[in-house]
Amino acid sequence: MPTSACSPRRRTCTGAPRAGACRWRRGRGRDFGAIHAHCFIGDSFVNGVGDDTCLGWTGRLCAEARRAGWDVTHDNPGIRRDTSLDIRGRWRNEAEARLPEGLDGRLVFAFGANDCTLVDGRTRVPHVRSLEMATAILTDAAGWRKTLMVGLLPVCDDPSTDA
Repeated sequence: MPTSACSPRRRTCTGAPRAGACRWRRGRGRDFGAIHAHCFIGDSFVNGVGDDTCLGWTGRLCAEARRAGWDVTHDNPGIRRDTSLDIRGRWRNEAEARLPEGLDGRLVFAFGANDCTLVDGRTRVPHVRSLEMATAILTDAAGWRKTLMVGLLPVCDDPSTDA
C-alpha cells in the first residue's frame, strides 16, 4: 500500500494517504483542501491601527490558526472611525466580494467603540441606535453565513465615554 507524504508548509499530501495519516485531515472534521475564509468587518481595532506589527488581533488570530494547521485566509476590511451606521451601509457588499458562493466563509464583526466616541459632548451614535444597527447587521449576516460578534475592546479609563 502506498504511503503518503505530507507537506505542512505547502498543505499538500501525495500518494494514497492512509486513514488519519495526514495531519491536515486528521481531527479537522473537514475535507483536505478546504479553505476557510474569514472576513473581519469593523473599525480601526479590526484593522490593527496602532499595532507596530500591522497584524492587529485579527492577523494574530489567523496566523495562530495557520500555525495550528488550519488553512484559513484573512480578509480585513476594517476602517478607521467607522461607526455601526457606516458598517451597516457597507458590510454586505464587501463581504460578498470577498466570500463568493461555494467558499466556506465566515463573518467576524467587531465594532461599537466609535459609536461611543464623544464629539461636542455627545456620543457619535446614540446607544439605542447603536443597538439597532448591531441587531440589524448581525441578523442579516447570520442568515447568510456563520457569524461571530467580538465585543468592544477597552479604549480608555474615562467613564464619560461609557455608553
